[in-house]
Amino acid sequence: MKVCSLLRQSAALAALVYVLAACAPAVTPVPPVPSPLAPVAAEPRLGDSRQLLAQAVVLLKDENAFDPGWALELLDGLAAREGEPTVAASARVLRVLALRLLGRYPEAVAAANALLLAQGPAALPQAFAPDVFVERGAALALLERPDRAREDFDHALLLRPGHVGALLARGDLAFAQGNAAGAEADYGRALTEDPRETQAWVNRGVVRDEQGRFAEAVADFTEALRRNPALPGAYANRGIALSQLGDMVGMCRDYQAACRLGACARLNAGRELGYCLP
Repeated sequence: MKVCSLLRQSAALAALVYVLAACAPAVTPVPPVPSPLAPVAAEPRLGDSRQLLAQAVVLLKDENAFDPGWALELLDGLAAREGEPTVAASARVLRVLALRLLGRYPEAVAAANALLLAQGPAALPQAFAPDVFVERGAALALLERPDRAREDFDHALLLRPGHVGALLARGDLAFAQGNAAGAEADYGRALTEDPRETQAWVNRGVVRDEQGRFAEAVADFTEALRRNPALPGAYANRGIALSQLGDMVGMCRDYQAACRLGACARLNAGRELGYCLP
């Protein structure tokens, strides 16, 4: 069996962590707390709220501090902060994300439903609604309800055309359903909206590689790595595409780069087949 026919990493099309720009506090995120088991005050002081919200974002976004369970504890306290409606609304939206990242998909859907149906003082700010639809759609997709998920992604794009998170999520869903053209179109549109979105470059590269468009796939992975050289999935997938083009030296170079970043599966598999030997 050739290296290029090995099962590719699925991580390249993994769901993204959506950081809600409207929720990001205007403060520098503080470092993670020393212990995720430390108690959290149910009623944070007014001056602490935005700093705690920033802390929750770090715990949801930064892979080195990633801890959605601890983030959820912080967000539960902030969501009850009636004196700061914007912070409380931001926390309630981010709670949906935390629940999804914890694998608590039905709870994530229920929390999103409550936000979208809330009236009066608890009503969701209109600016946050697209993000909630994206998060509910992502949870529904993981519950194997793709039609409902796509409706939510479409609705998010109706509310906010060009929503990058919705485009990426809809592209992932299209790819999972075998709609390569739809996935490529959504990833391309996401890149038009924000060329800095490295996951879109990687995802589009995977789609193009699956279609046998190896040179175009290599170009997408290369662009992702130009923007962020610390992407093991981009190296691994570019190595696969290079092998399809007959560049085994380039394949090994990329597998070794991926391994240096902690992803050694491709390199190990290549060595088992007689490639990339020390």
